[in-house]
Amino acid sequence: MTLAVNHLDGFGVFGGTPSANGVEVTPTMTTNSAPAGYTTSASSEALGAAYLACDKNNGTIWITGNTGQPWYWQIQFPTATLVWSMLFRASGSAAARGPLEFTVKGSNDGAAFTTVYTAPTQSAWSASEERTFNFSSTDYYSYWRFTCTSTSGNTYMEAEEIKLYS
Repeated sequence: MTLAVNHLDGFGVFGGTPSANGVEVTPTMTTNSAPAGYTTSASSEALGAAYLACDKNNGTIWITGNTGQPWYWQIQFPTATLVWSMLFRASGSAAARGPLEFTVKGSNDGAAFTTVYTAPTQSAWSASEERTFNFSSTDYYSYWRFTCTSTSGNTYMEAEEIKLYS
């Protein structure tokens, strides 16, 4: 069953998959600008493009270059969207590149961001481990940004998947 959620009136815009986390609002990205209306970007895409974090393929990864912290991954929605949960799946090949300290931020102009969630410091990640982070957001934003300031001592940041839920 697919539910449709319009973050303005409760019906219609994106058919996400219902789960215990809510309805997934991240689409299956095929490039940084497809499907139409959605854009992913990152502070660094030296070894893996930003869209690979939400291509629904655990065999691909978004990976930063050795650019130093903070690293960010961002998605722009075609309309302001409510997000109150995030699933992060660590890399299967380099779990030490999982986030230890991070925030989730929202913006409606892509420039001024509001911190919606600050994660407690995480323990080390296992290969391909998934963790869900719930936060009490009531604001709708067009841009959602995951910002990592620390990994398990690695100089890269890596994710197999990042999923946002409403």
